[in-house]
Amino acid sequence: MVFTVTDQTFHNLVSSPDNVVVIVGAPSRCPGCVKQHEIMDEFTENVKRNVGHYPPLYFANLETNPWIDANYGQDGVPRAFVFRNGELVFDFIGMFSPFQLEELLFLDADLHAKRESK
Repeated sequence: MVFTVTDQTFHNLVSSPDNVVVIVGAPSRCPGCVKQHEIMDEFTENVKRNVGHYPPLYFANLETNPWIDANYGQDGVPRAFVFRNGELVFDFIGMFSPFQLEELLFLDADLHAKRESK
């Protein structure tokens, strides 16, 4: 399931310790962005059903949350932000497949584990 993030919830989500948070930012009137949202929603539900765990995905409407563009710049949509412990660790602009996101999350988990073991 993809959850909607608001101004009030954004900061609480990204600053959660030991959490990976994925936020897809897009205007609600962008047809490609809406399709991206639907693809990711279906993908995460399938993974949860078959594997049992997947970091939650959040959707940020850039029309109603313009401060996201102001804080992180606006170069294109849709845009995926991946945060770990309040730090932006990845920022991807454009359409992306669920498998690209999954690969990124596993890579980030591997890098995080290596940092923790030092």
